[in-house]
Amino acid sequence: MAIEPNTTPIAAPSPAMAAGLAHSSDDAELVRLAGVMDVLWARNRAANAQYREAAARYDAIAPAKPDAVSGPAFDDWKAADNAAGELSGLDAANAEIEAVIAAECSVLEQMLALRPTTVAGYQAIATGLVVACWGNDIFDGTGSSLDQRTIAHIMANLTGRPNPFAIEVAA
Repeated sequence: MAIEPNTTPIAAPSPAMAAGLAHSSDDAELVRLAGVMDVLWARNRAANAQYREAAARYDAIAPAKPDAVSGPAFDDWKAADNAAGELSGLDAANAEIEAVIAAECSVLEQMLALRPTTVAGYQAIATGLVVACWGNDIFDGTGSSLDQRTIAHIMANLTGRPNPFAIEVAA
């Protein structure tokens, strides 16, 4: 006996499915923006290393702060302190960190305007959150409530970053 082919027309997608299909290109953009976020995080690390080096140079040349908080001695100190910040590179390093943080936040804002429909899209947004808001770490170990551990678990699994609350399970 031959099986008859199903010739029933395929129904139109549900409104929810149609909305998801309309936003499917958002996932590709989210993944692209996650790549931008990774580049920004590398720039952030470099800026922070530059800042630490500049801070050491600043500490070596910074003038001692006078006891008075106003007057000619304070004005002289402030001018010398500003010069030390400039000469050591501390001001430039601080400006770079601020620029990177602003760029990370801008990219995350762009990501939040998009609608993920795939796991890759959600992974991208999770990466944006971890980089821009959490300093590239899953939390910082300051809490261990059930909700924090659950969020850490989800975020670590989405981003591939270490979970500070991971529980070792015997095999």
